[in-house]
Amino acid sequence: MYKYLYLLICSVAILFLTGCETLEDLTWEEIWGGDDPTSKKDGDFGEYKPKFIMTLNEIVEYPRAEKIERKVKTMDGEDMWINIIPKLHSKNMKRIKAVPDPDNPGMYHLKAELDHTGRLSWMYVTGKYRGEKIAVLIDGIVYTTFMPKYIANEDDTWITLPIPFDEVYAKRIEKYAEKNYKHFHPSIHRIF
Repeated sequence: MYKYLYLLICSVAILFLTGCETLEDLTWEEIWGGDDPTSKKDGDFGEYKPKFIMTLNEIVEYPRAEKIERKVKTMDGEDMWINIIPKLHSKNMKRIKAVPDPDNPGMYHLKAELDHTGRLSWMYVTGKYRGEKIAVLIDGIVYTTFMPKYIANEDDTWITLPIPFDEVYAKRIEKYAEKNYKHFHPSIHRIF
C-alpha cells in the first residue's frame, strides 16, 4: 500500500517540479528505465554526442608555446604540430553540402553555410593565411592541409572548401553538420 502511495507522490512531484519541455522528448520506456530498440539517440539520457567535427587550425612549424600548441596525428600516422585554437569550427557551420567534383570522380568538395562568426573567421583565414598551409582536422585527427587562395567577403554565406574529400567523409560530414550546429547552439526553450 505504502509502495503505491510513495510512487504516486513521486510521480505527482515530478510532474509539478519539471517543465513541459523537460519531459517532452521522453518516452515511457525511458521514464521507467526500459530500453527502446528503435531509439536513434546515441548518448546517455538521450544527449547527442557530436560526430565528424571539422576544424581549421594553424600549422606550427617550430613549437614554442606549450599550452596552445599540440602534436596531433595525421591520417597516415605522422605527427604534426598545430595551434589548438581553431580558426574555423563546425559550431560555425550551419549546414554542409557534399558536391561531387567534376574533375575528380569519386571525390567531393564541401559547401558550408556559415553563421556570422563563421563568415568573419573565414575572412580572417583567407586573408591572414593566404599562401600558408592550414590543417583540416576531423574529430581531432589531421585529414589534410590546404592553402587559402582568395580573400572572402562578408557577403559569402556559403563557402566551398578547396579540399577533395572522399565519399565516406564527405557524406558523413554532411549528415552530422546540422545536428552538430544545433548541439553547439541549443535553443533557449530547451533549457527550461
